[in-house]
Amino acid sequence: MAPPRKWTRQSWIDTATKMVDDGANLGEVKLQQLLDANGAAKNSFYNNFDGGLPELHGEVIKWWRAQRVPPILEAALSAVESPAERLRILRSVLAGNAVRDEAMRRWGVTDADVAKAVTEGDKAIAAHAIEALHLLGYQGTEAEDWAEVIVAVVQSVRPRAYETILGKLDPAPASRQHYDESVGITAGEAPDELVIYRIARDLPPDARSELRASAQHFASASGGDQEGTGEGTVA
Repeated sequence: MAPPRKWTRQSWIDTATKMVDDGANLGEVKLQQLLDANGAAKNSFYNNFDGGLPELHGEVIKWWRAQRVPPILEAALSAVESPAERLRILRSVLAGNAVRDEAMRRWGVTDADVAKAVTEGDKAIAAHAIEALHLLGYQGTEAEDWAEVIVAVVQSVRPRAYETILGKLDPAPASRQHYDESVGITAGEAPDELVIYRIARDLPPDARSELRASAQHFASASGGDQEGTGEGTVA
């Protein structure tokens, strides 16, 4: 007869992270579900996590922080000169973890610590995008605006939409027109639909607020007219 399996602290962390990898919102996973997944008794769990589920959750958040922007991403980006190709690599690396990252976003809706980790991860990804955009000649808030759009499209797991964005980024800054406008992005009516809109920066504050509200109304009402990219503009 085989000796009973001894569950270590790492065994429980591995079980929880596997659930997140498979798309589970860990905030909704009950202890009994973890026990069933391991075929273990409750005392086996508390022997390793006397702080209960919150302690395990803290370990999963720590794991996700380390995985969100993996070291391989920085190595891959630094090895490529073309900024447009850097942006493609950025999406390629992150797309493989899209299910896991979306699960963390859903968990973050009800957990402040997870939400903070998600926000920090997004900022780190945006920093990589901004660096590539600077090489393309985009500076200041213009680069930040486009980085916000890029991060949103990466999260949407829509490769065609991402290629559409890259097609709009002219690698020759001298020939690129500079518009005095801001790029915004919001959800559309259909699932995973994105609507990109532009707001002129030189308008009075009241007019800009009204225009932004119109853009958001357009986003919620529009069905999108560019083969599923959900792109639209409000002048």
